[in-house]
Amino acid sequence: MTKEEFFNTLGNLAVAESNRRIAGGSKFVLPSVCIAQSALETGYGSSSLMTKANAFFGIKAGGSWTGKVFRAGTWEVADGEAYNTTANFRAYDSLQDSVADYYELIINASRYAGGLSTYPDGIKTPLDTITAIWKAGYATDELYDTKVMSIINSNNLTEFDKLVDGKTFDPSYSWTGATSSGGNGSSSIVSGDGTIITGKKIAYGFRKVERIQL
Repeated sequence: MTKEEFFNTLGNLAVAESNRRIAGGSKFVLPSVCIAQSALETGYGSSSLMTKANAFFGIKAGGSWTGKVFRAGTWEVADGEAYNTTANFRAYDSLQDSVADYYELIINASRYAGGLSTYPDGIKTPLDTITAIWKAGYATDELYDTKVMSIINSNNLTEFDKLVDGKTFDPSYSWTGATSSGGNGSSSIVSGDGTIITGKKIAYGFRKVERIQL
């Protein structure tokens, strides 16, 4: 999957899912945030085993999860220190199922309420959205929100947010490409192994999959 294919595929699925939620009277997550989190978790779809499991968001499979799982090596942060560990993650039959489950998790878990938007008068900014999701415990990485925002700004992902209308369930938007600078005017270069933000490299922690149970 190329980067362009990744953004077009995830973007259109996220827009469609947002619009389905709105049409059903629900709140929603901005597509730009959904896409960027997936890009961060999978390395823009470059993790072949994660994509084989259609696991595009790194959602852990807790005791209540009865679906498919895969076991992956990952890293967490506790007391400011990163450490390696392994965990079970949710797997899906399709990429669409993965996107739908991400929305289901964020919308229905009360702790993420601060990251939800209401159409049309209560739409949050991407920064407010990902900050609330991160602070509610989605990830332990202390720079998680910064990494997600860098991906959004560097790749012009807010263009997908403009397609949210509660009506379009089969969008065919084509990603127009990355911007030359981040949202604050500073140079931002996103690659598979890190991001340069105002001259400082931020390391990404893509999950290395050890075993898939399908």
